[in-house]
Amino acid sequence: IADQRESPAVPLAIGRDQLGAEGSFHDPLVEKWLVEGETRARVHDVANAVKSADIVVLLQSHSTCLADALAAHSQAFLDTRGVTTSDDSQLL
Repeated sequence: IADQRESPAVPLAIGRDQLGAEGSFHDPLVEKWLVEGETRARVHDVANAVKSADIVVLLQSHSTCLADALAAHSQAFLDTRGVTTSDDSQLL
């Protein structure tokens, strides 16, 4: 989206940064994301990013997003959109 100020990802990223946690993002519609004046580049290799992450948080479900596949390959998965159909134990 052109105006990312209202994105629910912004406060999440700020809080994560304040806690000293590392993070990355993937959105098929956003190539670069600006958070508190810092540009963050999009992860292109989603499969490897998901496998290596401690937790994957789904904030927006695009038609190209395969939420169940993301959940299945995640160590922990937080679905804030309620789109996953799996009842795997790693879902939060």
